[in-house]
Amino acid sequence: NVEYNIFLPTLQKATGVSEEPTLPPNEDGMTYSPFPGSINTLVLRLDRYVASLKESHGAVPEFINPKYRDPIKTDFKSPARVESLMQDICFNLKSAPGVELEGDIVARVGCSVFHRNTYEPVKNALAEGISALVTKNIAACTAATGEAQVLHMLRQRLAAASGVNLESRPEYNVLVTSPTDPSQTIPVSLFPLITYDARFGSSAVEFKARFPTPERVKI
Repeated sequence: NVEYNIFLPTLQKATGVSEEPTLPPNEDGMTYSPFPGSINTLVLRLDRYVASLKESHGAVPEFINPKYRDPIKTDFKSPARVESLMQDICFNLKSAPGVELEGDIVARVGCSVFHRNTYEPVKNALAEGISALVTKNIAACTAATGEAQVLHMLRQRLAAASGVNLESRPEYNVLVTSPTDPSQTIPVSLFPLITYDARFGSSAVEFKARFPTPERVKI
C-alpha cells in the first residue's frame, strides 16, 4: 500500500506527467486512473516481522497530512494531526541472515495487482456515495454497491471453479434513492443470491468436487 498523498506525486515524478491521466469510460460508464489502486492489505513473513519489531519496537516514521479548503492552502478543512502509516513498517525490514542484496537494498518488498472486483470498500454513506457517482463519476463505495459486488464476486468464483452455468452480470435492475435528494439514484444489480462459506469450499478443487455434473445445475 502507498498512501494516497504520496502515490500521485511519486508517479508524476517518475513519468513526468503533471496531472493524473484517465482512461476512457468502461462499459459501466466509469472512468478510472490507468495507475494501479492502493489498498490496505499487507502480507508479512512473520520471522522477519518479529525481528523488525524487536529492533524498532514498532515505531515508524511520522508525518502530518493537512487537508485544506482552498487552493492556496490557507484554510484547514479539518484539524491536522500527526499520523503514521502501517505500510511504513517496510522501512524497518531487513533481509534474511546470510542473504546479500545488491546495492543499497536492505530488504525485498513487492506488490501484487488484482482485478478491481476483488476490492469493493464500503466507506460512504448512501447520500455521499450517490453524490460521488453522479457528480464525479467515481465508484460510490456504499453498503448497497459493496454487497452487490461481493455477491457478484462469489458468483464469478463459483462459476469459474465449478463449471456451473451462471448468468453473467445482469443489467442494473434496482435503483437505490438518495435519502437527501430523491432525484439522485444509484443502480445496483441483484442476482439470485448465492452465498457459501469455507465449509462448502474455498478452492477450485473443492468447488469442482461439489458439482460433479455442473451441466445439470440450473439457477
